[in-house]
This record gives sequence, C-alpha cells and structure tokens, in this order.
Amino acid sequence: MIICLTLSLLFFAGGIEKRVLERMGLIVAVGYDELPRDRLLGTAVLYQIDPDAKEKVNVISNTAFTSKGFRNAANVESSKKLAGGQIRVAVYHEPLARKGIINLVDTLSRDADIGTGVYLTVSKTRVVDLLSHRYPEFANIGAYLYQNIKQNIRGERLISSTLHEFLHDYYSVGKDPVLPYITLHGDEVMINKIAMFKDDRMVGTMSLQDAFLIKLLRDRFRAGNIELKIDAKPLAKYLHKGQQDKPIHIVLEQIGSKSRINVMDPTTPTFDIQVKFEVSLQEIDSQIDLGKPDSLKALQKEVNTELVHLLQTFLKETQKMGVDPIGFGLKYNAQVRGAKLTKEKWRSYYQKAKFNINFNTMIIRTGVSR
Repeated sequence: MIICLTLSLLFFAGGIEKRVLERMGLIVAVGYDELPRDRLLGTAVLYQIDPDAKEKVNVISNTAFTSKGFRNAANVESSKKLAGGQIRVAVYHEPLARKGIINLVDTLSRDADIGTGVYLTVSKTRVVDLLSHRYPEFANIGAYLYQNIKQNIRGERLISSTLHEFLHDYYSVGKDPVLPYITLHGDEVMINKIAMFKDDRMVGTMSLQDAFLIKLLRDRFRAGNIELKIDAKPLAKYLHKGQQDKPIHIVLEQIGSKSRINVMDPTTPTFDIQVKFEVSLQEIDSQIDLGKPDSLKALQKEVNTELVHLLQTFLKETQKMGVDPIGFGLKYNAQVRGAKLTKEKWRSYYQKAKFNINFNTMIIRTGVSR
C-alpha cells in the first residue's frame, strides 16, 4: 500500500505545472489606456525574483482589444512567464473610465489567480506614463500605489476600493462605486480626489473632504481627520481682540461616530440623517478660551452648522451627477415596503430627494491653538 501510494503521489506531482519563482514575472500592477478603433494599451509592472537580474522591476506595454489579449501579447514580449496572482492595483485612464470599465473589471474577477482584494483606481495621467515613469524615491510603482492606498484607507482618508467592493456597489440597486483618483506631478504621485461612478462609468470627481463625508455616513468612523472653516462672528465674544473678522480654521480628529438614515417620506423621497460625532480638537488658528463651557458649546454648534452645510452641498452635487455613493437607495429599498426599485427608477427618485440633516458634535478633547 505504501509503495502504491508513493507511486501515485509521484504520478500526480509530475502532472502539475512547476512554478519556479525565478522563472516567472509577477505582475504587481496593471493598467489600461484607450486607443482608437476600440483597442487598449495595456501596461504591466512586473517584479522579478531573480538574483541575476539587473532590474528587479520591469514594465511591459502592448496593445490588444481585450485585457486577456494584452496578457497574451505581454507574455510573448517577456522572457519570463507572467503570473497575475500578485496583482495588487489596477489603474484605468480617465477617458476609458468615462466610457465604462465593467468588462475589464469583470475579467479580473473571473481570473482564479487574482484575489478580490485588488485595489481599483482611476488616473488623470495616461497609465502607460504613470507606470513606466522612473521615480527617484521608489523603484516599484505598483507596490507604492498599493501601500499608499492601503494606508490611506486604514487612516480613513480614502474609501476602500477593492475589486470585490466595486462589483458589489455596481450590482447593487441604490448605490454607486467610488475609486481613488491619481494624478502625476513631476515625480510625485498624488491621490487628492475621488472618482465618482454612475454604474461603471466615471462621471466626475470630488475632494477628499467629500470622501470623509461618504465614509461618515456609510460606516462608523474610528480614525481620520478633517479641516473646517467656520464663521467667527457667533464666537466673537470668546475670541481675542482683532480675530472676530476672519474665519476660524480648525482640525478635528475622529474619535468615534454613529450615523442613522431613515426614510421619512417615501413619495418625495425624504431622508432624515442623524450623525453623532465625537472628535478631538487638534488645532485651531485663533485664540479662544475653550476652558469655559459656554465657549466650547458655541464652538460645537458652529462645527455642526458647517458640517450640515458641507453635507448639503455634497448631496446636491451627487444629485446633479446622478450618483448615489452613500447608498440611500439601499436604505429606501430596505425601509419602504413594496419599493421594488430598479436602477433607473431609483435614479429618477434620487434627483428629487430631500434631506433633513442633524449633526451632534462632541469635542471630547482640545488640542493645540495658535
């Protein structure tokens, strides 16, 4: 029995393709640009585990009609067999993203070697230029983008944008995807905006402050910070002389939050938004005595006023774009009996939706003033 078992194992092992890492090019990042006549310019960043290789990172670009076609063409061009199991980031050039990327995203999800934790992004810069650029501070742009996005998501400055999350939001009735928006300035890679999607088509961008608001309503916040500009006039009696006529800038660090969204009127529809917001005051650029209870209450009130204003402005912009990144449609479908929403039906509802917003900010700790 032992001899038979050993021979069987040797037989099956001989039938399995050996994947020697030194003979493979591990794709860390992949991206696509649009070309005329429905062609794609694909770019892949490869990491080579080869002690004899002069360059550990290699970039391959080629043209095709499909992402699989690009992979085949890239394999022909490469001296090593390409493996997609280590892909960490997929980047789409803005003109391509505005036409729709579901076919490319769906192909990624169907590849058994690729995990659903791949981060998806949109680039203002051509992807081939972004990924092939030589950066003085790091060699592997794929690994850099992955770590950059990952740490900003953990710090709750960005909304998580994995392959799984994009597809979940895309197929949901009443919620739209959001992706990081990358720009290249000289040798500096910047993520200072978010790309807003209507189904699988990018329709515009919003600031990272807006990403903060989306995150605030989608989930419970435990980290992250926001800079606000508030009116000094209601706080005039608490300010030092000469500081009453200029806006006050403050930085708040999140300690905890809890949001509740309820449908008040399904006909219009009207939503009631309640947000409890516990923060630490990290910095304020005006001299104010926060040791007095009245002054702290007055500051909290002005913070509430500004947050309500920011959220109202943001929601109006999403209505103009026709996108629902927060998922009000999911709330509507869950709370209104017999809603039976379709994507088209919800988009028409969302255009005329109304919002009653209330923030309850509690400044738990006060920090530095200057």
